[in-house]
Amino acid sequence: MLAIDVSRSMTATDVSPSRLASAVAAAKKFVAGVPSGFRVGLVAFDDTARVVTSPTPDHGIVVDALDQLQPGRGTAAGDAIEASLGAIRASLGSTDSTNGSAQQDLTATIVLLSDGATTSGEDPSEAAKHAGSDGVPVTTIAYGTDHGTVEIEGEIVPVPADPEAMRAIANATSGSFFEAASATQLRAVYDDIQGRVGYTVEQREVVLWFVTAALLALMASLAAAMFWTARFV
Repeated sequence: MLAIDVSRSMTATDVSPSRLASAVAAAKKFVAGVPSGFRVGLVAFDDTARVVTSPTPDHGIVVDALDQLQPGRGTAAGDAIEASLGAIRASLGSTDSTNGSAQQDLTATIVLLSDGATTSGEDPSEAAKHAGSDGVPVTTIAYGTDHGTVEIEGEIVPVPADPEAMRAIANATSGSFFEAASATQLRAVYDDIQGRVGYTVEQREVVLWFVTAALLALMASLAAAMFWTARFV
């Protein structure tokens, strides 16, 4: 599950053309590169969280949905984790562990990108506990720089990135934590994550291996023949 912050602070232009636009572009590239057969879903969050796309093997649906994201007010990272967990449970037919039922580890992961501290909804630390109970690691990306600003009702408001909040979520769920202060760094982060959740098909030259094996077998046969010949001479 991809969970992307669409709060107003994501309109900051410290990352060109904006945090949100560059985050969407990087996420689209990431989703397009996920191996076929892997299901991908999308959650967007501002002061609330909503499942935009349930986990699906049709990655084109997720790419199209990313283009429709619009900024809103507030940041509800905890709600984003809960919404992602709900989508994962529904997709895998699992029981909700928050209702006291036994829960097996889910074969899923959440990648959460945000630029700031949570301002609404559930405490992310509580949501992280639920993810940890379900065996779902939350890999987090703190996006943006320390000098980002947005204009709100004519006033320039600083919106620095908050890496410590993202680090705490990752640590609580055995996920990985990343920081990205530019579009280039974000693409590199997604490449790293893709390598962890996917796989790479490599072509290897096998002719040399077969030739080597054949030569070794031939040498062994010659040695055996010489040994038996020497015994009867």
